[in-house]
Amino acid sequence: MKERVILFSDAVIAIIMTVMVVEFPVKIVNGQVELTSLFITIGIYFISFCFVANIWFQTAQRFNKVETVTNKDLVIYLFSLFLLSLVPKATDVLIEETSKSTLLMYGILTLLVVMFTEKLLNTLTEQAVAAKQTPKEEINRVRRRGIATIGARILLLVLGLFFARFSLVVYMILPILDFLQNAVDHEETEFIEQMGTEQRDFYRQDQQQFWQNNWKKYGTLLKSALDNGSNTGKMPRPDERRPDWWQNFDRQWNDRLSTELDQLTKRLNETHDEREAATIEKKIQRIKSEQDDIRDKLAETQEHFKRRQGQEQQRLQKRLDPIQEEMQELQEKLQKETDPKKQQKWQSQLDELSEKYHEEITTSNARTQQNVQQVQKRMASLSGRLSKVFKQEPDSKKKDD
Repeated sequence: MKERVILFSDAVIAIIMTVMVVEFPVKIVNGQVELTSLFITIGIYFISFCFVANIWFQTAQRFNKVETVTNKDLVIYLFSLFLLSLVPKATDVLIEETSKSTLLMYGILTLLVVMFTEKLLNTLTEQAVAAKQTPKEEINRVRRRGIATIGARILLLVLGLFFARFSLVVYMILPILDFLQNAVDHEETEFIEQMGTEQRDFYRQDQQQFWQNNWKKYGTLLKSALDNGSNTGKMPRPDERRPDWWQNFDRQWNDRLSTELDQLTKRLNETHDEREAATIEKKIQRIKSEQDDIRDKLAETQEHFKRRQGQEQQRLQKRLDPIQEEMQELQEKLQKETDPKKQQKWQSQLDELSEKYHEEITTSNARTQQNVQQVQKRMASLSGRLSKVFKQEPDSKKKDD
């Protein structure tokens, strides 16, 4: 059911975007294009395009986190798509006559779309949290963002009654900011999901100290999201998948573990109670044993990943070598051939081989990405194991309290 809903919505959104560009008017007066009118038209089309694309991006992210679509979600989404399908006509009217009334109509329509979409995002996030596919704090984040987005659009409606041109510019900027904010939130959520319970608590408590300020947080996460989204064609290593800010967090977390051990050692040296000393010493030994065990398993995981990557590289090279040889032969034939028909034939074959070559690389990159995700989950699981050890307090201390 979920797959059919996604396919249906993708088709509807594709049609919406197609209709918008088909209805794109270009005014020609005395054989000359009116540039001012053209730029305004492009700007209004850009607003609607970004708005529709942003709705698709947000819903696609949330649908990826759930296994099924409830009847309630389906009804909300269909209402949202119905209203979204009116955006091309509203855009066309706004292009034909940019006035306070048409801007108000466009603003009310997009506000209703946002309200239904935010309701859908809330219900999907609640399902994802219930299924343990996303952290609990994601619910509050989605709600806060929804309230802020709806509030901003209501304020924009009011401003549009007095400053139509200014509101039009803000309407142009708003979808871009929404899209970038979604990318930032997705990047942060992706890495929070890999943390152990104790790590998440540590991150929530010390966010301000870790990031220093919200601008730095926004800029760093946005850069990280854009970097991770780039396709370089190279095989990423697990440490390359984690950006600098994440590795810095890892270092802070490891420092905390060392501090915990130091505090336990200090308590052990200061206590005169034999029972408490025995309990603390037992916990220290358990932590050290757990650390050693986790280090061994991390080394084993990394070794397994390297072995898998070596096999994947060999497999890829074995499949690419004959393709490269055949491409080289065709290129040599093309250089020597003078008959246009044969040149066209060789070029067609060369294009097919080039496409096959890139498909092999894409398939290999997908396998590598899957291996990387498995390693990240394994490392997060091991980190969670270690964090549980620190949540246990010595029995003697509990009695004293």
